[in-house]
Amino acid sequence: MYARNASVLLSPVFLNAGNSVYATEFQLDPHAALRVRAMLGGHTKYRDFAADVRACLLAPSPFPPEVGKTRVWLPFADPVFNGNLYAGDTPIFLDTQAWTVLAFYPPKPGEVDFSTVLQSIDVGGAWQELGETVTCDNQPLTGFADAFLPGGVDADWVWLEGTEFMSLALLTTGDDQRSQFYHQQIAQMLKPDGSLYHSCSSDHSLPNDRFPENYRFPSAASTCWYYFYETRTNPFQPTRPTIRRAVEISWPSLPSLSYQVQWSTELDPQDWQHLGEPVMGTGAELTVFDRILNRTRRYYRVVPIP
Repeated sequence: MYARNASVLLSPVFLNAGNSVYATEFQLDPHAALRVRAMLGGHTKYRDFAADVRACLLAPSPFPPEVGKTRVWLPFADPVFNGNLYAGDTPIFLDTQAWTVLAFYPPKPGEVDFSTVLQSIDVGGAWQELGETVTCDNQPLTGFADAFLPGGVDADWVWLEGTEFMSLALLTTGDDQRSQFYHQQIAQMLKPDGSLYHSCSSDHSLPNDRFPENYRFPSAASTCWYYFYETRTNPFQPTRPTIRRAVEISWPSLPSLSYQVQWSTELDPQDWQHLGEPVMGTGAELTVFDRILNRTRRYYRVVPIP
């Protein structure tokens, strides 16, 4: 990794083991980790390192000579640089495009418009061949393949994980209509247990036999991205957790009873207030929590319900 040298900023680059490609995708995870480390520990050096990674990936000017690359953005339609110099056959990877938007949105002055990045691989863009419509489980499914190569595309299959994080990236940039469309496409493929496959195709196969072990099996990645969207969670920009004080109320239970926890600000009041919904007994100890906030006093009781 290139680091700061006195007042001179050199581009930081994390290399994949055994791979000399300066791949954008390989930089985004360390960037997120550095931001979280700075957030949790309050160390400015980690925040500075994260800023260096961003400046490297979004640099409008050439890399320093020692890095050996010329620019981060391809010269047309604004897809994100993938790691190799563009030579007419550089693949455009969906995860690189969407993850860069999720990691760095909103853009700073002088940076590329991220909504243009996403449009370049969808509606009206030079790389819209990434879009696919297939028939899966007897219903049409529209989404994205993972990569486009000039002169050919991995056609006739939809990558559920990639389509879902593309939905979240579109939502992040404010393109609600397209975001919701793709999310709804993926939602129709949810299995009864709430999981998603890795990908779907019309003929139940993958192009060139790629990753056959992943097809038609539940995918943790696809499923996680679906629920990231549902909860509006951006894993590349986590928020600092809020720690609040709470009271823990515990009691032994019987499986034949339900229990209602109640509270009051005074002993022996006329009316007790319910704390949440009734809780079914299990035969073991039950516990509920009540946030204290700025309250000075509360009394609690547990009422069995036959």
